[in-house]
Formats: sequence, structure tokens, C-alpha cells
Amino acid sequence: MTTQTAENMTATVTTLESLGVYFGINDVSRELARRAYVNVSHYADQRADSTRAAYLSDMQRAAAMFEDAVRQYPERKDRAADMLRDYKSGYLKRLNDYLSSSAECASWFIVGPARFPRRQQEKRRASADKRAEELRDFATRRLARMVKLVTRPPRMNAAERAEDYRRRMEQAQAEQERMKEANKIIKSKKLADQLAKFGLTVTDALVTLGISEAEAVSIQRPDFANRIGYPNYKLTNNNAEIRRLKAKMEEQQALASQAVTQTAPAHEYDTPADGPVRYEEHPDDNRVRLTFEGKPSDSSRQLLKSHGFRWSPNAGAWQRFLTGNGKYAAQEVLKALGATPAQPSADAETAA
Repeated sequence: MTTQTAENMTATVTTLESLGVYFGINDVSRELARRAYVNVSHYADQRADSTRAAYLSDMQRAAAMFEDAVRQYPERKDRAADMLRDYKSGYLKRLNDYLSSSAECASWFIVGPARFPRRQQEKRRASADKRAEELRDFATRRLARMVKLVTRPPRMNAAERAEDYRRRMEQAQAEQERMKEANKIIKSKKLADQLAKFGLTVTDALVTLGISEAEAVSIQRPDFANRIGYPNYKLTNNNAEIRRLKAKMEEQQALASQAVTQTAPAHEYDTPADGPVRYEEHPDDNRVRLTFEGKPSDSSRQLLKSHGFRWSPNAGAWQRFLTGNGKYAAQEVLKALGATPAQPSADAETAA
């Protein structure tokens, strides 16, 4: 590739935008990318261009994952944008580290075997390989963890979970109708002819459904099986997801209605070091609570924290989620504190 050709490629910058975050080919220095391969390949220019294109492809893949997360939780758009921005920054840092490390490497096949520093180059190649592995790990496992931080369901009680499942079910239903309508538009030759009379295209019609222009163009291209539009398996899978979400919603609605009437009675205990403590289960808040009359000792607070309990100023108690593990942890804390069931007071016995 001549210098003029390379300059022309740089002048035509390929960019994309997602969640307010911009990406471009020029995010990766072409000069640095070329230096990374000039002493190890006869095709340094082509490999440099391939590396920069691969960067943009990886950013597009990551952006699609975060956009999917935002479709599930629209209120988390700002958080997803911050995560995507951090991912871009972290990816570029690791990519530049790899390219800089690779630029110090050479192949005797390219530079010639005379006085070739074999051992030095073996060390440099090992270092470059390590940087490449760090980049691959960041682009796979780290990306998955970052997306999970956006899609991780919030900790909610049964009523809130039911509402969350209902919202997600309605989104999936809307997506199902959108895909079905898009397939009708794409496969209708008559509609395409009608749109053409008004100077419109099938892509324009798809965009009015809320489909991005890039996706609208993509689903009109035949896939490996020569299919256009959304494939049947995608509609089937989404329909199955709708049924799953509906079942989950109904399950949580039943739990929420039970929680109102099935609040367990409190249990009173005495402890040698911290005095009276009350054990309570609150299904409506999905919490198990330990309430002390005073402030527990340092060792007791550390014990509570080590078993997953956190202080809640609003409840005035130490609490964690009401699960099987939560109940078991509460009993372990009470046992470690030497708690014994509180004896009724003399006044209470007299009243009885």
C-alpha cells in the first residue's frame, strides 16, 4: 500500500456513535499500528488497517451489548453510557500497550538473520503476547462483567419484582410486534413499489417502526440461508421469553399478596454482651432484621457484617435479604452472640 493510498484511507474516517459515545478509526494511531508490524511482516500497512478496523468492529459489538442492556432498563442509560465510555478507554489503553510492545519486536525473516538478537527478541515477543492476552481478556470477560453491572436486576421485594417482570414482558411483546411488522414490510413487493412512488425506501419504512437505520439495512440482506428479515428462530425465542417473563410475574404477584398476610411474629432474645435483640422477618420488604436495644459492640458489628447484615437507619435494625441463606445467617449470628430466648417479665406473667 502506497503512502498516498494510506492518506486517502485516513481522510475517509469511519465512525459510529452509541449512547452518546463516539468511536472512530482514528482512535487508533495508524503510525503506531504500522510500526507494530513493520519489522515482523511484509504487509505492515494492511495489518495496520486491519487492526484499526478490528477496533471499530469490537466497539460496535460492545455498543450493541450495552444498547441491549438499556432496552431492558431504560432508566440505566446514563450508567450504560459511562460503562461504554470506560470500556472504550480501557480497550484503547490495552491496544496501544500491545502495539507499542509489538513495535519493539522483529523477525529475522524480515530484518535478516545476520547478528539477529534472538534471545532479546524472544523476551520482547513474550511481552507482546502477554499484552495481546490482556487485551483479549478485557474484550471478553471484562466486557461481560461491565454489561452485567448494567443488567443486574435491582434488589427488590416481591411486588417490585413483579412490576419489573411486567415491564420487561411488555418490552418483549412490543419487540415481537415490531419484528413481525418489519418482516411484513421487507417481504412485501407491493409495498416496496408503493413506497418508491413517494420517493421512499423499505429502510425508511422500517425506521418508522423504531428500528435503527443500521439494523434496518442489515435485516434486508440475505443471511447464510438466503433469508431476509428477522429469522423465525428469533421470533420463537422472543415468544418463549415473553411466556417466561409472564410466569415469573405471576409468581412474584402471588408472593407479594402472600407477604401482606404472612408476616412472621418477632422473636425476642437475650445476649450476654449486647442485651435484648429482636429477630423479625418482613416479607413485604423482603428483609430479615435483627434489632438491638443499643449499639452492638465492635466485635458484634463485625460479626453482623461478616454474615451479610447491613445497618439500616430507616428500619433502625441490621438487615439482609429474606432468603433461606438470610434466615440461616441470622440464626448463626444469634448463636455466635450466645443468644437465648428472652424470659417473660414478672409484669407480663402477672398480667397473664
